[in-house]
Amino acid sequence: MQESRSLFQIVDQVIQSFVNRSNLTHVKFQNCVPHQLDHVNHNADLIIFLLVLIVESALKFVSKKGYVEIGANSKANNFEMWVRNNGKGIPTEMKDLIFDRQFLLANKQSQTDMGLSIVKRMLNYYGGKIWVECDAKSGNMFVFTVPNQD
Repeated sequence: MQESRSLFQIVDQVIQSFVNRSNLTHVKFQNCVPHQLDHVNHNADLIIFLLVLIVESALKFVSKKGYVEIGANSKANNFEMWVRNNGKGIPTEMKDLIFDRQFLLANKQSQTDMGLSIVKRMLNYYGGKIWVECDAKSGNMFVFTVPNQD
């Protein structure tokens, strides 16, 4: 459902759902969404769903004294969101494969490893995109775009 709910509030909601998990006390979460994006039209439920799946994937690569940051930027006809961690970088040869459902199924990945594939399929349906930027030393940044809804 389209609503003009603040992206900052949406990200806070997602962060709180992870902060309350007892097994994540070693991870620091930070909301990096600028307040000027408060009035972007978007599907709040979709954004929450996508962010939860991406954060769950980012947590698989986070270091012991880790952090996960969630941010956003406004673009011409869409907005871009990102989830960054400080964990082990994803190997270059895996950057596209982590989004590929057929590859994950063929390699018998568990259902919990299918999150990024689901995100990619959802974003394709809504006209968005997702990719990952990796650095073996500083971690990963999962970036996705979602078209603005008028």
